Amino acid sequence: MGAPRTQCLATLAIVLSALLAGCTRTPVPDSPATTRPALGPRQTLLRLMALRGQRLYTDLRLLVVPDRGAEVVATLLAVDDFLDANRRLCEWIRDNAGVGLAETIDQSDLGDALGLFARHVELLDESQDGEEAAVSYVVDTRVPAGRARLRLINYTWRYDPEGGYSDELPAAFHELARGLDHVVAELRTGVLPTEGLHDDPARLVERVRGHLAPGVKLLSRARLAAESGGRERK
Repeated sequence: MGAPRTQCLATLAIVLSALLAGCTRTPVPDSPATTRPALGPRQTLLRLMALRGQRLYTDLRLLVVPDRGAEVVATLLAVDDFLDANRRLCEWIRDNAGVGLAETIDQSDLGDALGLFARHVELLDESQDGEEAAVSYVVDTRVPAGRARLRLINYTWRYDPEGGYSDELPAAFHELARGLDHVVAELRTGVLPTEGLHDDPARLVERVRGHLAPGVKLLSRARLAAESGGRERK
């Protein structure tokens, strides 16, 4: 049963990673800083990650460059919707069909495709060049390391996701969440009987995959839109 789930997760992770990679934009110059920022680049990212963990998105937005704050928050809210739906499904399966089966369909791994906002992020080296900075990081000790960019704006370091996220990405994650909630509804109403799932877990995996299909299609569209936007910016 590992193969179908692994294939499904790999497909989503590849699409999501491509979407979140972004394309480099020309930095917008800001007024020279004459006062030392309260938080350095690395400290700013630590604060950003803590706010994401607490879902304090009003505060988080203040640590993102102004022209990217809204899309970062919208994307994180949509991913939270998906992860919450995944948690509801896994909890129902665990309580009614067993822990092993719940682990089979758990898709929280997709959160690791969020780069800086993934689970288990370790910040590494920091470098500064005037009003720009970069901090390298790894997700769950995996290499190669990622690189988070920051810009100094009004004496405050702010995270710059550079190419940004596709406008269609939040809709895709909300659709993925709806798909998982459909599976929960089918289990609760008996449309998808719990009996026999232990002996034939492929039935559950296929149902999950089927309900995720519309969201996966939207993810693919979002990737194409991001790639097209990246080409236009170059």
